[in-house]
Amino acid sequence: MNKLFLFLGLTMALVLSNCSSADKAEDNADSISPSNADALTEVLVIPNAQVVNSPNLPPSSSPSVAPAVNHVDTNISYSAGGQIIIPSDVNSPVTANIAGVYIQVKGASTYFDVPINAATFNGTFSIPVNLPLEVGDGDFILVLKFYDTNGNISAITEVNIHVTQPTNCNTTKVSGGQGLTSNIFQVGNNSGMITISYDTFTVKDKIDVFQNGVWLGGTGPSTVRGTLRRPLSCNTATEALGYVGQNSQFVFAYNPGAGNNIEVVVSGCENGGTAWEYTFSCPETVQPGNGTFILNGSSFTGICQGTQSGQCTAESGKNVTMVNSGRSVIIYNMPLASSGSTPLVYFSNAVCQPYIIVNDNGIYSARTNLTGSIVKTGANSFTFSTTFTDYDDIQRSVSGSGTY
Repeated sequence: MNKLFLFLGLTMALVLSNCSSADKAEDNADSISPSNADALTEVLVIPNAQVVNSPNLPPSSSPSVAPAVNHVDTNISYSAGGQIIIPSDVNSPVTANIAGVYIQVKGASTYFDVPINAATFNGTFSIPVNLPLEVGDGDFILVLKFYDTNGNISAITEVNIHVTQPTNCNTTKVSGGQGLTSNIFQVGNNSGMITISYDTFTVKDKIDVFQNGVWLGGTGPSTVRGTLRRPLSCNTATEALGYVGQNSQFVFAYNPGAGNNIEVVVSGCENGGTAWEYTFSCPETVQPGNGTFILNGSSFTGICQGTQSGQCTAESGKNVTMVNSGRSVIIYNMPLASSGSTPLVYFSNAVCQPYIIVNDNGIYSARTNLTGSIVKTGANSFTFSTTFTDYDDIQRSVSGSGTY
C-alpha cells in the first residue's frame, strides 16, 4: 500500500494548553462528560470540518464500489488537552480518489464532514481531532465513514476512545496492554533532565515523548508525531523499530520555553498479551556533565547525565546517559568506585552489574560476542569500550568517556 500521510489543517503541532492542577477538568464544575454525545461534539475541533445537522450518516455503498478501511486504531487513550490522531488505511476498489470522511460522536444529533481531497485512492490518512481540556474522564466512540470522488461511501468504522486527565510529574502510569495510549504531563517552569523509568516486561512495547509535537526521546528512533498509528503485532515488533521488552529508562532535556506540557505515547504491541508501566520524573536541576562516544567510527559529543538506578539502588551506582541529537548511549549500574575496571555483561544476564544499550536510529543491545569494560577515572568520570553483536545480528562498536 502506498503510505500517504495526509495531515489536515495548516498545522499538525500538538494543541496543548497550559494550566495548573487547579484547572484540571475533574475539578471543573463545567467539565463535559464524554458520554454526553452532543455536548462533546460541540467542543471537539476537527480542522476544515463542516457540521451537518443530522443524526444519520449517509448510507454505505455496495462493498464492490465502497472505499474499504483496511487498518485503523480501534482502541486508543488520550489525555484531555491533546490532539487525537486517527490514522486509517483506506483503499478504493474502483480506484476513485478518497475525497473525505464523515465523523460522528456515536449517539450525537450532528456529524462532521471532513474534506480530504487526496490525489490517491490507496493510502494512510491521519485525521486530527482536538480534545479540549474541559472534557472529563470517560469513554466515547467516534464513527467514521470515508467517501471517494464518485460519491461511494465506506462501511462504518468505530474507534473507541478513553479520555484521561493531564497529570503532574513524579507519576506512574500503568496499562493493561495493547493499543495507543497518550498521556499529558504538566511539568512546570523549571528546566532540567527528565527520566522515564519503564518496564515493558517480556512482550515488547514502544515509548515516544513529544513537546508541542516535537520528538524529545523514547525507546526507538526519532518519530514524527502525526505518523504514530496502530501499534505493530507483537510478533513483528522489533528493537530496531523501538519496541523493547525490558526494565530500563531513558533521559531527555526539558525546556519550559517550548511549552509546559509533555506528551508520552505508548504503542502497546497487539495480539500478544502485553502490559507496561512507567514513571515520569520531575526535571532534575543538576547541571549535566559532558560525554563523547563513538558509534561504529562516528564521534558524537553531548550531555552526560547520571540518574538513580531503579534496579539496584543499594548495590550499584547511577545509570549514566550520554545524548547527542537523538543518539544516546546508556550505561546501567555504573560502578561506585573512583577507579578500577569492571566488565560489561549481557543485558539478559545483568543482576546489578553494568550493561549498555545504544540508540543510533534504533535500540541496540548485546546478544552475543560481547567484549568490553568500564574504567572509572574518578567518582563521576569514566571511559568505556565494547563490541557486541545485537539482536539483528549486526556487530556494534561503541566507546567513549564522560563526566556526570
